[in-house]
Parts: sequence; C-alpha cells; structure tokens
Amino acid sequence: MNYEKVGISNFKGSSSGLILVLFILLVIVISAFYPARACAAPGPLPIPIPLPIPIPPIDDDNGSTQSFIINNNTGNMMRFDSVTGDASNPFPMNIEPGGSTRYELTTSSYNTTAATASYWAMGSNGNRMAGLQFTMRNANELNGVDYRNITTNGPIRVTTDRHIMNIYPTSVVICGGSWCC
Repeated sequence: MNYEKVGISNFKGSSSGLILVLFILLVIVISAFYPARACAAPGPLPIPIPLPIPIPPIDDDNGSTQSFIINNNTGNMMRFDSVTGDASNPFPMNIEPGGSTRYELTTSSYNTTAATASYWAMGSNGNRMAGLQFTMRNANELNGVDYRNITTNGPIRVTTDRHIMNIYPTSVVICGGSWCC
C-alpha cells in the first residue's frame, strides 16, 4: 500500500481563514459561558461611581451658622433693640426674666463674620433701666467664637463663655432717677 501525503492548499501557517474560524469559535465558547443579559428581567440600575467633591473657591460661603445663646438671669425683661452684621434677628427677640434667646451668626469658610446687637433692660415701672451692646464673632479658628466689645450701662453685669452670654443683676442696685428698680 502506498500512502500519499495530503496537504491543505495555500496553507503557510497563518491564514486569515484560520484566524476567522478561531475567532468564531471563541465567540461561541464565550457566549456559552456568559449568556447575553439583553433578555434578562430588568433589575436595579448600576450604582453610579461618585465623583470627587469640588473644592469651593476661597471666597465661597458654605451657608452654615454658629449659634450664640444669651441667658437673662435678671428679674427684668431684656428688650431687643437692634442687630447689624452677619446675623438675623434672634428668637425670641425679647428675653423674659430667667429666659434665653438665640442668634444664628452666618459663618464663612475663610472669613471672620460678626454681628453687633443691643438690648435695654425694662424696669418694673416700664422705663429703661440699663443698656447692653455686644458683638458676636466667629473667626472660624480654634477658639475663634466669642463675644467682644461688651458695654453695659446700668445695674447689670455680663459673663461669657465662647458662644454663651449670661446677664446678671449687679450686687449694687442704683435707685432714683431713671435707674429705678
């Protein structure tokens, strides 16, 4: 028996036909192991990748506030007079004896904010018996929240601790004239 060697015509080891056949086989094998999801039931949407938070410009205001509390430890009503600067009117505006009020001072990421407020104490006869003026400040630094430029006239004294102010009667009570008790 004579055997004759048979070969593929024009096969030189790299034919485009062979590459095409191998690619088709690869697609069939991948399709068998990883079926298409086009016919799958709808499910939840993919979770979006969060984008980095942009850094605000230096002069941007972040819209937050710092609370300032004022406690009235006197027996007199403290009547609100005015506020100017970076705070809105307090709530409540007048401070009852033994009561308190709160200011919200607007803060800024890179700038000092301040507001100046004034009150007057109402005596038992309805007259003004004392005045109080102060500035609330937020420097946005460590220990940068405080009261400054506190002035009183009349029988009251003030203590502060960062954002809290306490108003007390003085130990000496002045009677007579417009300073009636």
